[in-house]
Amino acid sequence: MVADCSGALLEWQAELAALKVKIGEVFQRSEGREIAGAFLDGLLSGAERKTGWLMA
Repeated sequence: MVADCSGALLEWQAELAALKVKIGEVFQRSEGREIAGAFLDGLLSGAERKTGWLMA
């Protein structure tokens, strides 16, 4: 059971990393890519309130 969950988690993480690369192509500067990736991480986090002020 744990192996199934960890395998699914690794697959999910790989898909998220691929999505970040694809979205990152829109940004010319590395800072923009990093911020966009952090934004996605924040949206997917378990934080109850996801405002820009709290995420900063």
